[in-house]
Amino acid sequence: MDALSLFIIIVSVVLAILFKWILIRKIQRWMDQDLIKQLSGGDPALQSRLQQHHDELAAQGIKRSQRHERLHAYVRDIEPAQD
Repeated sequence: MDALSLFIIIVSVVLAILFKWILIRKIQRWMDQDLIKQLSGGDPALQSRLQQHHDELAAQGIKRSQRHERLHAYVRDIEPAQD
């Protein structure tokens, strides 16, 4: 193999890895948004509060699974207050 072939292979592999990483990140964001929309039940005020709470948890460096659990707990805690 010559240098050009190796260069093309390396660039292709790097771009494939980058594409996969970007795609996974986008899917994770879509999943987070779907969870927030589901938990809000169509209430725009609750949806914005949940989004703000999610952003605060993400800024604190909390893992996604724990953020989802805390969002569920947050909704359970504020649910009786809405009734």
